[in-house]
Amino acid sequence: MNGNHMMFGLALLVVQTACAAGRVFWVDNVRGDDAAAGTEEAPVATVEEGLYRTKAGGTCHVGAGEWTSRASLFLDGQKLKGAGRDATYLSAYQNGEPAVLIAASDVTASDMTVRNSSMGVQHESLYVANTNATVEAMTFDNCKIGIYQIELRGLWKGLTLARHYQQAFAAVGCEFLDGGRGIFANNYGGGGCSDTMTFSCRNCLFARNQYGIYDNDSMPYQSRKCNSIVHSTFVANSVYAAKYAIAHYPGTIDHRNCIYKGVCGLYSQTMDNINLISCLFDCETNTV
Repeated sequence: MNGNHMMFGLALLVVQTACAAGRVFWVDNVRGDDAAAGTEEAPVATVEEGLYRTKAGGTCHVGAGEWTSRASLFLDGQKLKGAGRDATYLSAYQNGEPAVLIAASDVTASDMTVRNSSMGVQHESLYVANTNATVEAMTFDNCKIGIYQIELRGLWKGLTLARHYQQAFAAVGCEFLDGGRGIFANNYGGGGCSDTMTFSCRNCLFARNQYGIYDNDSMPYQSRKCNSIVHSTFVANSVYAAKYAIAHYPGTIDHRNCIYKGVCGLYSQTMDNINLISCLFDCETNTV
């Protein structure tokens, strides 16, 4: 390799490294300035600015402290990462809005607490089927809805056929505390099977909510793929640990290695379609 080729290769490597580094931004509400470079040493001041600068596949690190914002993830592969659920606290900037909006595929929100909000995370698939989001190591404290999955229907469904029958999101290691509905999956337009997407929960805690999970039609009818709830604990949820408000399921919903304590365990209009594997029930009414 001659000198010119070597210099070109080194220059290309520097550019690629700089581009990769440019996709990571830091936010700090004490030291930050939205006119700053956005590095760890010179962070920006607002979550909105950090995410605005973050490219697809990049990461926005949110520092410790209290934040009132609507953190919108619009680009595939974006990551919103706090400093830990005991350090970073988000709340929605106004009533009826989510603190975190997911409107892209393969995104991650993690390591923070959302509290005192109408919605913690809204996963939106109205016109485009956004899939494979991960909500990890987050606490939802005193939220009317912890994670809200809203799905497409009817006229717009034809726009997204290529991405149908995939998982909308996975909740991993999350806590849903003292709220209304920990997870609320709702079919936009209502009625019938949605033919769209599912969700999964792993190692989650649902405590002292009205409903731990309320599924109002998130079953892909044609694909027969179903929700999966694994290694999760439901304690003292006042109405049901989990309610599946769908009249007919084409497949089965898996509940594996879960614990249920409180007034009522599981409700479904078709209990035969719920697959219970190694689950422990200690409720006044275990299943309905």
